[in-house]
This record gives sequence, C-alpha cells and structure tokens, in this order.
Amino acid sequence: MSIFIRKPNNITLEEIKKIETEIEELNECFKTLNSLVEEQGEQIQTIEDSIHESKETVQIASDELEKASQYQKSNNKLIVGAVVGGLISGALTYGLSLTYTLGSLACGSLLGTYVGSKC
Repeated sequence: MSIFIRKPNNITLEEIKKIETEIEELNECFKTLNSLVEEQGEQIQTIEDSIHESKETVQIASDELEKASQYQKSNNKLIVGAVVGGLISGALTYGLSLTYTLGSLACGSLLGTYVGSKC
C-alpha cells in the first residue's frame, strides 16, 4: 500500500517509507486488538450464560430442599402419631391378654398414623 504525499524539500523518501511502514504496523496492532476484544466478548458471554444457568440450578435446588423439608416434617408427624397411638392403645388394653394387646397396638399404630397424617 502506497501513500502519496507531497514531499516537502526536507523529508527524504526513506523517511516517508518508514512512516508508511509504521502506519501499517499500527494498522496490524488495531486488527490484533479487535480480535482480542471479540474473543473476550465471547468469553464474557460464556461466563454470563454460566451465571444464568447456575442461578436457575440454585433455584431448582432450593425448591427441592423445601420439598424435602416438608416431606420430612410430614413423615415425623406420622411416626410420632403411630408411636403415641400405639402407646395409648397399649395402655388401655394392658389388663387384657397378650393377643388382644398386640392387636390393640397394631390398631393404635394405624390410628396414630392416620391422626399424624392429618396434623
């Protein structure tokens, strides 16, 4: 690429060629800088996409933890209800024979489980 410049009397042709070469080098620097900026833009977009994906994943995990907490609370109520129902039924039938006591404990546990599930 040649640049046509009117040559003043005190500038040599070599100096003009040197300036031309420096301008071409500067042009290459700008092209390289442009490439780097585009690359970094792609990297920033990738990071941004990862952040959004992580946010969605954290929200899903939070929802699942809440469900697990509710499930655990409801299971604890069922277990406590079954134990309490069994103990009450067992205490009421303490004087009866072993067969009736075991039957009462089983029925009491079922009753307690039902009551616990309604709490």
